[in-house]
Amino acid sequence: MDSFTGRIIPYVPGCPEVVAEKSILEAAISLCKHTNCWRKKFPATVPANEDSDTESVVDFEFDTGAELVTVPIFKRGGNYSPFYNFSRTAISIPAWPSESDIELTIAQKPLSTATALPAGFLAMPWTTWEDALISLAKSLLYAMPDVPWFSPKASGHELNKYNKECGKIRREILQPNPMTAMRVQPRPFI
Repeated sequence: MDSFTGRIIPYVPGCPEVVAEKSILEAAISLCKHTNCWRKKFPATVPANEDSDTESVVDFEFDTGAELVTVPIFKRGGNYSPFYNFSRTAISIPAWPSESDIELTIAQKPLSTATALPAGFLAMPWTTWEDALISLAKSLLYAMPDVPWFSPKASGHELNKYNKECGKIRREILQPNPMTAMRVQPRPFI
């Protein structure tokens, strides 16, 4: 947490370190909600279930210090499936007459009661998540009324930087290597 507060405190004069750390945690939760960037994949096998009135339930396996944001990817038998419901701890899948393999990707966020950033969050592979986190934390601090560092203009500027970085993260999640999709076809010059 010290590496992040060291990047915030010099720009927010008079801000106590405890307040900066709290804004970093709030920013981490918001970043995970807006981008679904802290992901975890795990396969599971759902047993056959002939009874159409019951559902199969698969429990989530969270990283330490994490809770569920959403389920961005759910595949059943290799195909995307819109038929599922999820709660904070499990996913419910409609009955299926044969055993099927499912692939889940869950998006996680730090616990709202956290006092430090979880190790899994700090190990995210996206290139600009740290910049987004710092920008949102500074925006939250600048937006606090009745404090010496209150600055709506600076808050808006940092929020714009955060939104730009979130766009980069979403793009990187959707297409991890943009060069793989490119194909150059030689054409004769006329």
